[in-house]
Formats: sequence, structure tokens, C-alpha cells
Amino acid sequence: MRKSFTPKHLLFPLFFSMLLNEGFAQIAAWNNNSLSGVTAGSINATTQDPNLNIPVLSRGSGIVATSLTGGYASSNWVDVDENGAITNNRYYQCTIAANSNYKVSLSTLNSKLRRTSTGPNAYIWRYSINGSIFTDIGTPVSFTTTTSGGDVQAQINLSTISALQNVFSGTTITLRLYAWGASG
Repeated sequence: MRKSFTPKHLLFPLFFSMLLNEGFAQIAAWNNNSLSGVTAGSINATTQDPNLNIPVLSRGSGIVATSLTGGYASSNWVDVDENGAITNNRYYQCTIAANSNYKVSLSTLNSKLRRTSTGPNAYIWRYSINGSIFTDIGTPVSFTTTTSGGDVQAQINLSTISALQNVFSGTTITLRLYAWGASG
């Protein structure tokens, strides 16, 4: 850890529940407790339904992988608002796609976030089914707690978003968590 630098971290364990052809199940999750040091690049889900392609968690080009035990940590969340975060590619991204001959419907999104005292203080989830046009899920969330173990965020109901229901193989669902408002 550099003594003269206070990183602006946001850490990210994530869980999805989806409706599959057989019914409701947790279909993808990333448990990042075992991570340590700098986790550069993307990581595969630690839990996944066998009827999915491997779900992947990655970063946008505007944030930088940083070292921290127990999390997929990043810094450089320096934008002042959502538009800046979008323009400057400051997001975490996960992709979910069904295997051939299957379809998925997203039901809920559960996340646990951890931030440093100078980390981003607001975030919003967005989704896309074509990888280029993203739509906000709800409204921006204020996030100012700094609990060392992270904080479970309010569950997001995705079952009312028609674009995320009955998504056939060949279509990748992309979810992004944009964050902004870091100081320091």
C-alpha cells in the first residue's frame, strides 16, 4: 500500500437469481472473498447454472484494478455524475447468456458493495441486450457507508423488465454498475 495515496475503491460481490425453464434458481454469483492483491482482468462466476455460458465480471476501461484482500477492487471513480461515469467508462460489467436451446429470465439482482471513505458515493445499474444500448435500472443510489465487510444493497427486482425475460441463447445480457463521486 502506498503511504501517500488513498485509493478510491469499490468492491463487488454479486448474485443473480433467474427464472429458468424449470423454475426459480440462483443462476450466477461471484464470491470474491478469496481474492487478494491486484485482480486485473475479468473473473468468471464462482457459482453458475449449468445451462449458462460462463458468466463473466469485468471492468470498464475508465477504472483501474487495485490491490485489496477479499474483493474485486478498482479505483479512479472520479466523475461527478452518472453522465461522466458513462462517458468515461467507469463501471463493473457482468455478462450472462444461456447455452444453446435454453433461455433465461432475470428475476432479482443482489449485490454487496464495499467502499473506502473516499470511494464513489453514488451508483446505478444499467442493462443491455445488444451490448451497445444501455437502459437505467431504477434511479441513482446514494452509497456512503464504509463498513469494512461491505454492505448488502437493496435487492433489485428485474422480473418487471420485459427485455430481461425469456432471453434465448445467442443473446447476451450485459449488466453494468456505474459509480461516481469519489473524493480525495
